[in-house]
Amino acid sequence: MKEEEYIRKYSMSKDEYFKTHYNKVDHIHAVCLFNSSWMSDYPELEIGKTYKVSHIGVFRSSTEIILEEFDDKRYEAGCFELYENDERIDGKYTRDPRFYAPYLRNMLRRRCPFSFKKEIERHSIPAHLTNIETMYNVKVLLAVEAGSRALGLESINSDWDVRIIYVHRPEWYQVGDEKDDVIEHCYEDDVDIVGWDLRKALTLLQDSDPFVLECFYSPNIYYVDEEFAIRIHEVEKGLFIPVKAMCHYNRTYIKLNERYLLKEGCQMKHFLYYLRGILACKWIEKNNCLPPVPFDKLLDATIEDKEVRSKIAELVRLKKDGQEHDMIEIDKSLVEYACKLADYYNEIANSAPLCKGQVSAETLDSILNDMVIRNTNRKLLSKEKLFKALDEKGIEYDRMQISNAYFPLKDVEACMDKVIPPLPNHLPCPLCGKPSEQLTWINFKSPQWTWKELMGRSGPLSICPDCHCLVEFKCFLMN
Repeated sequence: MKEEEYIRKYSMSKDEYFKTHYNKVDHIHAVCLFNSSWMSDYPELEIGKTYKVSHIGVFRSSTEIILEEFDDKRYEAGCFELYENDERIDGKYTRDPRFYAPYLRNMLRRRCPFSFKKEIERHSIPAHLTNIETMYNVKVLLAVEAGSRALGLESINSDWDVRIIYVHRPEWYQVGDEKDDVIEHCYEDDVDIVGWDLRKALTLLQDSDPFVLECFYSPNIYYVDEEFAIRIHEVEKGLFIPVKAMCHYNRTYIKLNERYLLKEGCQMKHFLYYLRGILACKWIEKNNCLPPVPFDKLLDATIEDKEVRSKIAELVRLKKDGQEHDMIEIDKSLVEYACKLADYYNEIANSAPLCKGQVSAETLDSILNDMVIRNTNRKLLSKEKLFKALDEKGIEYDRMQISNAYFPLKDVEACMDKVIPPLPNHLPCPLCGKPSEQLTWINFKSPQWTWKELMGRSGPLSICPDCHCLVEFKCFLMN
């Protein structure tokens, strides 16, 4: 349609219509199955041809896509097979908030905040992590919530601040030009992902940066490589230096004070983060260990005055009710209390002696090298690629039998270290025929959230070491 037709029909420009109804995508392809639907015919489409999708919008009763080749026309998604990063997503995209029409996503967020949160954390965030791995050719080792949702201060308007630690392939670490060791992405579904390359993360840990250590204690863990977590926890005590950690928190609340509180007045959100930095210093002075991530636990453990605690609890309540950006006048006695503590810890931080960590550079290099080598050849073959390879070789196979062995590949990769003895007299690899005795068997267990949702599965899973495909799953435990 032309610009004037959009204005006449929808009372908005073409750009405004696209922003409210479609999401721009760059990693989805569509294979044409039909060149007509109950609504209209598409004679320009060639059945069997693959097209690149530029936009997608899931509405209440239908889904529409826009193809790069025909960017002035909208198509019913039911006429296509949709693939994201070569994995078929038919039946999944209608439940993924990433693809909801923006106006619908905003409406669902307001009307159904709890179910919307569940869909974001179950579908959107794992998909974003997979896309980052594909886009940058990396392997995510840790993905956690690190913002207000981790602190327990979220409101209905809060986004998802995801922090990741990832590892590149070996050649990336070869000596050469200085490379970007940080990944940052802000998505339309309010998921913000910031991550560090493992080498950078280990450097920050060696400097006792508490904000990296806090990632390992986040209450919301979206993905963790268990072997990596074990290796970090083994050296954690040597990485945490109370004086250095206190200096980090001290610099944080000073920056907040200078950047926001002094110049712009007092936003409730900024004051609570300012207060958290001060209370973290108080916790470290008393306990000599990393402060708890949830704000309420830190508050209960560091403030004994019931009146002060109740005033802070009221600010927390107001923030969670959605007034986080409101300019309010903080109770003077509370401001004086915070400033007095801040001045006290400023003096301690300024006079703190320089301390070195107890973990050697060689130990951290060993973790880096082991994680790089361990994650070099762990890319598993997707179900769709396996079906395509079997079809190309003319091998007959049971589609349902293979599908029963397939779980999200990221969940399987997280269990690759749980190797068990091979099970004889089971299914061979459908691609190369390798017998079950020669396959790699692992004890698979689905993620923690699946057990909470009564969808958990656990049992032996076989993988072909040559073809990297999943072969057979024996369910020993489910709920």
